[in-house]
Amino acid sequence: MLEQTQANSDSSSQAPLAAMVLLRESILLAFVFLTCSVASLPPRATSNTTDYLALMLFKSLVKGDPMGALASWGNLSIPMCQWRGVACGSRGHRRGHVVALDLTGLNLLGTISPALANITYLRRLNLPQNRFYGILPPELGNIHDLETLDLSYNSIEGQIPPSLSNCSRFIEILLDSNKLQGEMPSEFSSLPNLQLLSLRNNRLTGRIPSSIGRLVNLKSLLLTFNITGEIPAEIGSLENLSTLDLGSNKFSGTIPPSLGNLSHLTALIFSNSNLEQNNLKGNIPAWIGNLSSLVTLI
Repeated sequence: MLEQTQANSDSSSQAPLAAMVLLRESILLAFVFLTCSVASLPPRATSNTTDYLALMLFKSLVKGDPMGALASWGNLSIPMCQWRGVACGSRGHRRGHVVALDLTGLNLLGTISPALANITYLRRLNLPQNRFYGILPPELGNIHDLETLDLSYNSIEGQIPPSLSNCSRFIEILLDSNKLQGEMPSEFSSLPNLQLLSLRNNRLTGRIPSSIGRLVNLKSLLLTFNITGEIPAEIGSLENLSTLDLGSNKFSGTIPPSLGNLSHLTALIFSNSNLEQNNLKGNIPAWIGNLSSLVTLI
């Protein structure tokens, strides 16, 4: 009986010890797993895992890469900031973070990943002259540092997300030559730094919002095909405008005399726009004489 009592005592005292050993081994295994996971990332990516993962998710949606443009992406021997088309900041809080993605004319086929919105310091997103299709992710409006968005000459469909107006630092928006539908978002009027807006050669419909007159720094406004309604007189408030292309639309009415205020205008295009003055009847409007910088009138 004494021996049995002693055995039970030894067994009960060993149970907590065994549990502690098991717990210690579990913690050790977890530590090794995490260490291996971090070690598998490319050099310098460990401090910028979010950008790295966002780029890899972008690559995962590219179904065609005939030129091997993204072959270096994910290569453990090549730092993320040396991948083709990727540029990183070199100083301050942007150091080592992706600030630009430039993949122009590479015949890439796929959809644009919403994960790009996780690249916090992205300033330039240039993907023109490729074969991207699908919608323009509204999540891109969360990239508050974005200054240039060029997705021209692709096959992007759907509407232009109003959420892009959240990118208050926008300087250039080029979405021309796609398959975009719907109206030009009136929310774009809240982009005080915008200098270039190109929406040509899409399937847009509806009117030009009168709020466009708030884009006081706009230098080029390029809108062609299927826009309807009258040309808003508020365009005459865009005193820095140098190029105005409103050709091949379905406008009604006349060209507003307020355009005579555009003293920096060098190119004015209204061809094939169904405007009354397109019939070339009557006198040339007197306000055209105010356009002292005008070189091209079509």
